[in-house]
Amino acid sequence: MREKNKCAITVIIGIITSLVTVASIVVATLWAINRRKKREDRELDEYLETSIN
Repeated sequence: MREKNKCAITVIIGIITSLVTVASIVVATLWAINRRKKREDRELDEYLETSIN
């Protein structure tokens, strides 16, 4: 019975670790997209300001 409990705990820890990894990848991807969008917006603002003047 103890061997089954150890196996079950190992599987649960593996699943939790996998979920945390996937969540980290999603957060990092969204952060990178947001950072890129902000940079593009800033570059567009700079371009518009210089083209108006």
